[in-house]
Amino acid sequence: MPTPIRFHCDFLSPYASLAWTQVHALADGYGRGVAPIPSSFAALLDANGNQGASEGG
Repeated sequence: MPTPIRFHCDFLSPYASLAWTQVHALADGYGRGVAPIPSSFAALLDANGNQGASEGG
């Protein structure tokens, strides 16, 4: 079986939630599965000393 598509997502994001509804059809088209990898975008920003767009600066 081919390697699954790794889908890094922050489900607090409406864009990631929308992408989740579409990624399975994309994966099926290539004969692959989907491996969801939950991520916290806010934690990634904080760990790297960055701010989100709505946090100004």
